[in-house]
Amino acid sequence: MTQSWINDNTDIMLLQYVDFISGLNSTVATAGFRKPDKVNVVVYADDFVITGHSKEILEQQVKPRMVAFLKERGLELSEEKTKISNIEDGFEFLGFNIRKYNDTLLIKSSKKSVKTFLGVKSHKGT
Repeated sequence: MTQSWINDNTDIMLLQYVDFISGLNSTVATAGFRKPDKVNVVVYADDFVITGHSKEILEQQVKPRMVAFLKERGLELSEEKTKISNIEDGFEFLGFNIRKYNDTLLIKSSKKSVKTFLGVKSHKGT
């Protein structure tokens, strides 16, 4: 008998996760977006970012599709974690601050993750 590091429940969870990610990607891919819309999905574990050419595309076309996609699976978007912002203003993802400055993409460790790494306690308002 072969030993396995993954038990039967983990196999099922892993398959469900793979189906979820495939579904998330195909929801965006089959939505009929044109190349100029530049709609893309980046997924890591249970976090994802969806980028698009404009705020209108993200608000009016992408977000409703994601809400429906998640609802079918008994999930919902966290309103406090869901933010549509301009790339020049930047956003945080996986402990990094990502933004565009003078047509250059900047990816730096977020202030919060640096403070956590250094063991610095943050004070309210800082």
